[in-house]
Amino acid sequence: MYYFGWILALISVTLLILIYAYGTGKIATPLNSRILKSVKSFFSVSKAVSQVNDLPDDTIDQVQREKIDTSVDSKVVAIRITPDGDQLFNAEKLVLLLRSEGFQHGAHNIFHKLNNGDQEQIRYSIASLVEPGSFDLSNLKESYYPGITIFLVLPSKEDSLTVFDEMLNCAHCLADKLSGKLIDEQGNLLSVQRERFMREEVIDFLHHKLKVTA
Repeated sequence: MYYFGWILALISVTLLILIYAYGTGKIATPLNSRILKSVKSFFSVSKAVSQVNDLPDDTIDQVQREKIDTSVDSKVVAIRITPDGDQLFNAEKLVLLLRSEGFQHGAHNIFHKLNNGDQEQIRYSIASLVEPGSFDLSNLKESYYPGITIFLVLPSKEDSLTVFDEMLNCAHCLADKLSGKLIDEQGNLLSVQRERFMREEVIDFLHHKLKVTA
């Protein structure tokens, strides 16, 4: 179940990246075909992909044709960090900052905050806003990123609300050190009210999970 939840998270983050790129004119080909291509190339999904309600119809059809399991009840909480202006994040400085904050480069070539360095115990992760979301560590000095996405998969193996609060604090810390800004899933500046609403959404999700499993 936890594996399926991560598949959902990675697909959701890829969709956010593609929507960001499409909205800013960074990709010129049709969005639907880019989604299908990225989901296949980035995650190499062949046996298990969780359902994402916002997927276009042709993507859902593709999921059904491949007979992929879409029964997982998971939730992805994501926040974007983008430069406060027209500048880009220097890749080398960004990666050094992430490592100094305890993130490790791992699965899917993105960064993860782990429990005691255990790759199987991921608290939350960070993907870049460059399709397909991975970080190219072989070309850091000449690479730049328009932003990053920090995200959490619910339910977490740890206390989900505690992990969410930790992730939110980490997002603020990173934004301050990067001279960036926090953006919600709708593309708006992350307000205090929106943060509280996101926390309530986490609580509601956990309550729903308890009712389902009771």
